[in-house]
Amino acid sequence: GRSGGCRPAARRRGARSTGRRPRRADREHPTCGSAADRQGDASHDQAVAEVLLVMTSTILGVLLLSSRVAIRERRFRALFAQVTDLVTVVDGGGMISFAGPAYEHALGYIPARLIGRDFKDLAHPDDRDRLKGVLTRLGQTANVSEKLECRLRHASGTWCYVALSGRNQFHNTSVRGIVLSGHDLTERKGIEDLTARYAQAA
Repeated sequence: GRSGGCRPAARRRGARSTGRRPRRADREHPTCGSAADRQGDASHDQAVAEVLLVMTSTILGVLLLSSRVAIRERRFRALFAQVTDLVTVVDGGGMISFAGPAYEHALGYIPARLIGRDFKDLAHPDDRDRLKGVLTRLGQTANVSEKLECRLRHASGTWCYVALSGRNQFHNTSVRGIVLSGHDLTERKGIEDLTARYAQAA
């Protein structure tokens, strides 16, 4: 009337003992187990596999999205590299979030170092109030445009005359700001001043 439980194969009745201790693998992995245990292990393995699949898919999606964003940004900057105008994106208060490559050639600034600066600080003190008024009006109405001629400080400390055109693009999710496009008028202003002086001398 002994219990009918399973016994390791090496210890079956009638089997001659070899005097060898059971191997570690035999102790850790007995030759028998309940069907419920095996079913539980399979369910656990399947759950782990599903979690890993979801994590892998999520990570892959993030990597692909980052790659697409990086490609779009490179194309965006490559296009602006061909633009000679001073292209700037600012918020309603004038804080710069984007500065085009032309800044380095026209005003001597490295564009990345302008990010986070107040655009109004680049303007001549006598022009700041007018510039502030333009930015305020642009920030209040979608799709409205404004134009302004002002002086912007060159990195060398001199002043450059610039014709600015601005447009509210807060509704555009790719921009979310005021887009300013500036054209250098310094050479034209120099010619106008020279012509005026000659006219006065005559």
